Amino acid sequence: GAADPVPSADLDHLVINEVLANSNPPMTNFIEIHNLSPLAVDVSNCYLSDQRNALTKYQFPPATSIGPQGFLAVEEATLGFALNADGESVFLTSPDGLRVLDTVSYPASGADRSLGRCPDGFGTPHLLPLATLTPGGANAALLAPGIVINEIFFNAPLTQPGTGDWVEIYNRSGNLVDLGGWRFTSGIDFTFPAGTSIPD
Repeated sequence: GAADPVPSADLDHLVINEVLANSNPPMTNFIEIHNLSPLAVDVSNCYLSDQRNALTKYQFPPATSIGPQGFLAVEEATLGFALNADGESVFLTSPDGLRVLDTVSYPASGADRSLGRCPDGFGTPHLLPLATLTPGGANAALLAPGIVINEIFFNAPLTQPGTGDWVEIYNRSGNLVDLGGWRFTSGIDFTFPAGTSIPD
């Protein structure tokens, strides 16, 4: 019921800024942390995890810091746990393992497509697709997708036979797009069958 306090402790300035969870070699999955402070922040012994009931999966080693308004990316091989390409939540926790400093959720993602905040450190806590990968650096602009949800009709009246709820998607890419295997990730349980395409 009141305004949140202004961040004051060093660790209050840390956010999860970018995640790559569906990579193909030579790329590798990673989680990136961003320091919003104009001063360096010591992240020694803080934790990263993808499970809220097991927050202490990966611990930053001693003498680890992030420079003023800097970035630090940790690759999956170092994390010791696998990121879920179908989407999940990621947690950054204090050294005592008791306080969640930041958490973000990310949806299913395409191959070699990272998801992040835009602008850096701000925006929605639900990470969104970025135009390019930027581990350890400022995030790129948000991806402008070629395929978009263009129109939705829901809660169709039962008194009108032959009508029903529907979703319209639009291809603005300028190219024929194969939708086989594409699926909705929330609210609708539907996967486009093989051989489905949408013209430009």
